[in-house]
Amino acid sequence: MPFFKEEKDNLELSFERPNVNFLVEEDSEALKLYKLIKRLDFSEFYKRYSTRGAVAYRPEVLFGILILSVTEGVLSSRSIEKKCQRDIYYIYFTEYRVPDHSTIARFLKKFRKEIMGLLPQMVKLAKQEDISSFKTIAIDGSKFQSYSSKKQSMRKDTLEKEEKKILKRIEKILNQIQENDSKENKEEENVKKMEAEIKRLEERKRKIEESKKELTIRQKQIRDKNKRKNHQINILEPDARMMKELNANGYNIQLSVDTDSEIIVNASVEPDRSDNHQFSKQHKDSEIILGEDVQREYLADGGYMSAETLDYLEDNKVNAYINDSREKAKIPEVEELLKRGKEIISEFFIYSKQTNEYICPNQRKLKEIKPGVYESESCNDCLIKHLCAKRNTLRRITRTEFTERKELMRQKLKQNPGKMNKRKAVERVFGNIKWNLGLRRFTRKNFDGALTEIMMIVLALNLKKIRLSTYQTLLKIIKTAKLKYILPGNYKLYTQYA
Repeated sequence: MPFFKEEKDNLELSFERPNVNFLVEEDSEALKLYKLIKRLDFSEFYKRYSTRGAVAYRPEVLFGILILSVTEGVLSSRSIEKKCQRDIYYIYFTEYRVPDHSTIARFLKKFRKEIMGLLPQMVKLAKQEDISSFKTIAIDGSKFQSYSSKKQSMRKDTLEKEEKKILKRIEKILNQIQENDSKENKEEENVKKMEAEIKRLEERKRKIEESKKELTIRQKQIRDKNKRKNHQINILEPDARMMKELNANGYNIQLSVDTDSEIIVNASVEPDRSDNHQFSKQHKDSEIILGEDVQREYLADGGYMSAETLDYLEDNKVNAYINDSREKAKIPEVEELLKRGKEIISEFFIYSKQTNEYICPNQRKLKEIKPGVYESESCNDCLIKHLCAKRNTLRRITRTEFTERKELMRQKLKQNPGKMNKRKAVERVFGNIKWNLGLRRFTRKNFDGALTEIMMIVLALNLKKIRLSTYQTLLKIIKTAKLKYILPGNYKLYTQYA
């Protein structure tokens, strides 16, 4: 079999760089993203550039390569630098210039606030393109692991031990420096290394002292004594909390997503493990971005069900549907409950408003013995007593105002049974981030780093959705006008819309 003759070693390589406009195809991802990015306003970025100094990269260029990298699941600054050296799509954005990883990292750090400001612009762009009416917004949260390892998380006693070790280590190094001075045997390199080590240890000691103060404040807020004693704090990332689902430190990422287009309207990073207090924040920020609309619907799961959330809905007249995950559509039979072998919660009991009593799964009645407290008439010889009335001889249920308000929300959902199906839009977005983009753990440290990283992902996904929606709009125009010959051969009409 003949092979192509190689002449690389014999001839001097000297290629003329082709025009960047001919590097990419007319329907390529890079060109479509570039055209959308050019429609955004970067004036706030330009205000922060100095008139002095060397020639700088335009913010559109650095933002463009970051968006392109996110869509490919590349989040490392060094990996993006390599892409700029050999990937034609990145070369198209940079025009053969290669920004190093430090430039990319500095851009993300310096323009964090301005990057956040691009999200409302994208929502406005989606409205202009008539992609969605943004009448139904789904809210949900998901846990992501922080950059710092859980090895850096310590209890108060462990922090004190670590502090003592650091003090001993500093004392030992100082003694070594004094010995060198007394012997007049100064080795400059060793002394510099020891001094650098002391600085590092002092910095760690400072972080431990700050962590101890913060941990003391947190412990006062915990009611359970055992949980208070075992509560930990991460030295490197104090805002990152230990998440049971992750078995590591992490953040609670909150997203508000339009159910029709799956465009992300709002995103935030929260240190709080639960979603109980997050609804009001997401609603306020979403309304600021979208513009106030009393008719707009908000959908959320049972994690957001709390007295605080229900108060907020009533006070602000929010049209919301919150699914109570503890509600049971069908009460299991006694045999099923025995097979299940789990504790029987109050949701397994049916309340009758007419008779003001509860009926247990074993068809026994619970009468009101005092305001809001219901007790079983008899639990003797009950097959499921060991799963139901563990602590007391008779089962008790407390009915509060919050219980009644939850039931009203359940009735509202029963009248609109298809509402919760729309909430899957936000779950699909989280699935895309975790599985397709591969983000399970943040690559940037601290709360601000995590916020910047998730915001870049949100902006990248939104741009992609807008591009796809614009293309679908074009197809409708072509179909309506019966211009079948334009696709797929000629893209001149397509590029006007893309």
